[in-house]
Amino acid sequence: MLQLKQVKVRYKDSENWVLHDINFFVKPGDIVLIVGPSGSGKTTLARTITGLIPNIYPGEIAGEIIFENENITGKKLIELKGAISYVGQNPELFTVSLRVFDEIATPLVNLGYPKKEIIRRINFVSELLRIKNMLNKLTTELSAGQLQKIAIASAIVTYPKVMVLDEPFARLDKRSAVEIAKILRKLADNGTSILVFEHHLDEILKFANRVVVINHGTIVFSGRALECISYIKDIDLPEITEVFLMLKTKKIDRHVPLSVDEAVRLIDRLR
Repeated sequence: MLQLKQVKVRYKDSENWVLHDINFFVKPGDIVLIVGPSGSGKTTLARTITGLIPNIYPGEIAGEIIFENENITGKKLIELKGAISYVGQNPELFTVSLRVFDEIATPLVNLGYPKKEIIRRINFVSELLRIKNMLNKLTTELSAGQLQKIAIASAIVTYPKVMVLDEPFARLDKRSAVEIAKILRKLADNGTSILVFEHHLDEILKFANRVVVINHGTIVFSGRALECISYIKDIDLPEITEVFLMLKTKKIDRHVPLSVDEAVRLIDRLR
């Protein structure tokens, strides 16, 4: 289990704390959706959990980040041994290889895996994400959406116990977003703890076990997806949810669905 206890964060040479007394936990098999307006502290929180702060982005962390009963606050990235993986919102900033195959292999090479195991794992993730046709392409010739998929593949390939994804759907087309959301749910069902920092909620909200809403560096809500609607209606909602929320305010219907499939079932019941 991953747990944050009274976590506060500020960047180097800044007197102001970006995050204040953050407390929440993620169990194996959970998808926890972290939502908040731009500038709320979502990216800082993602960087803190994955160790990018203070290892890549200098800063100060107060409180504890507990992973598998060990305080990992401020630990070096190599010490996490791929157990916590990260997909940033700008994957081109983290791309280190010219060929796609080599890019996906990089975290495994850094962790010392043998060549045979590296090839086996790359075959697995490339089939899972349907990117086999990209393996011999240059990373420089990929579209933004394709590069995002490669970043997700590089995160999955270490078989992490925790995945942290910062706005993974921002660059994906509708079809790819639906596909990735389903894959994340499948990974969670197999025991991976997944934190998704996102405000494009159409595809992922229905799969979330819990939603954490953050604003001005503090948590203002933590609970089930159905209970968070009033907290995120001014941030972003799935379009179908917005429609039914409008109907609810007009007292036409009381239930607000989180997905198109759920809306269809609701309409069938009403008919």
